[in-house]
Amino acid sequence: MYQVNGMCPCPDFAHAPSHLCAHRLASCFARRLQRQQAGPAATPDAPLAVPPAPALPEAPASCNVRVQVAGHEVQWTLHDTDEARLAQRLTALLALEPVATATPTPEEEGGEGWCAVHRVRMKHQQNKRGGWWSHKTPDGQWYKGK
Repeated sequence: MYQVNGMCPCPDFAHAPSHLCAHRLASCFARRLQRQQAGPAATPDAPLAVPPAPALPEAPASCNVRVQVAGHEVQWTLHDTDEARLAQRLTALLALEPVATATPTPEEEGGEGWCAVHRVRMKHQQNKRGGWWSHKTPDGQWYKGK
């Protein structure tokens, strides 16, 4: 919880009229609401009692996978209550992205765009300094054929 005791470290504190930034105003509103709910016996200086948020339940089955979506590599997390259903959902997700085959065509083998070390197709990358071929290894590192 964000606590404010007369001063606030936010950038708006110095510029707000009477130093009433959003944090100080929210604190005042919360105290006033708490006093109204507690009734007339509540004191103005009583500390703000906010119950802790309940913890989110942990999913019995979950899976993290890195996939390409619209040309962008993303980390996708799947949660479910059943491992079999999670496996079906994972299979459907992985089917969205075609996997490069590890068997080269005769034109590819030994040619540009094919990694003979890992036996996969490479992507052509380019920046201001020029272009090169590379691919990601199973451990997530980029391999440039060096």
